[in-house]
Amino acid sequence: THSSIITALAAQKYRGQLQTFSLAFAQQGFDESPYARIVASRYRTQHCAIRLTESEVLASVVEGIRRMDLPTIDGLNTYVVSRAIAARGIKVAISGLGGDELFGGYASFRDVRWLRLLACLPRTLFRALGVVSPLARRLADMPGTTDTGTLALWRRRFWTDEMLASAGLSSAHQSSVTPPHLSGDFAPISWAELTSYMRNTLLRDSDQMSMACSIELRIPFLDHELVEYVLQLPEAEMRRWPGSKGLLIAACKDLLPEGVYNRRKMGFSLPMDHWMRGPLRSLVEESLSDVTELTPIRPAVVRKMRAQFNAGGLHWTRLWSLVVLSHHLHKSAEGRQHKPES
Repeated sequence: THSSIITALAAQKYRGQLQTFSLAFAQQGFDESPYARIVASRYRTQHCAIRLTESEVLASVVEGIRRMDLPTIDGLNTYVVSRAIAARGIKVAISGLGGDELFGGYASFRDVRWLRLLACLPRTLFRALGVVSPLARRLADMPGTTDTGTLALWRRRFWTDEMLASAGLSSAHQSSVTPPHLSGDFAPISWAELTSYMRNTLLRDSDQMSMACSIELRIPFLDHELVEYVLQLPEAEMRRWPGSKGLLIAACKDLLPEGVYNRRKMGFSLPMDHWMRGPLRSLVEESLSDVTELTPIRPAVVRKMRAQFNAGGLHWTRLWSLVVLSHHLHKSAEGRQHKPES
């Protein structure tokens, strides 16, 4: 939806013909190209649906890992699409990054409200239920606060303190410092998302991975005037529009066909779960074997995570974080070995 809105607005301002691109995947649930074609047809853009072969995917992912300057699980989607459009002569691209954080497109805008209620319950209750419920076990690790921003940060965590301790790593508490003029629930969650996950991960990764392909990436949703305006809107105004990104959809509904905005949310992501069980399987296995030699993470924890992933009980991002960490440490070690003596 973000890209469709930006396409619509850009087409109204640009005197020439826009070039638009979409990645087409065979895996159901990841292919947004039919919706992209609808928008491209309406605004008469020069559209290209890029369909990658399995060998091209493998090459892009392996190359993307090598181009990372920091280990991250989020940068590969930007690298794959940047690499593909750069091969077609594109130098400047526009991204829809920031729309979810600003207009409430993430589940955290719904979940934090419940977390504030659950934070008032005794941790012993969650620990008791944790024997049969992984969710309860995770809730037992919640910070002892009802602060909206801090709970939004905790909601984003990949590794809870319990998981870090079992892996032999130290804990990493986070607190949100929400500006005092941002009141209600919506704005503090938005602020936490904008200044943590987006700024530290998505924005950094998008910039680094696009520049690795010599693509200049522009992000109109993060125009400071728009951000300041939306964050100052009354809480009642943001809650008035139901659904993911309700206010944004309501404001731009006339720009899009109904089938584009009235559909299930699909973030821009790659079918990594499928690839990690297929063409990337050997890379994953090799990296997991190395990570216990390069880090203090306990081998039993890695074996457990691998077994959970193979059984379908662990999200791919958890295991992939170890894969990219292993590659980053290998790259750092090689850099030290080849560093010339002063």
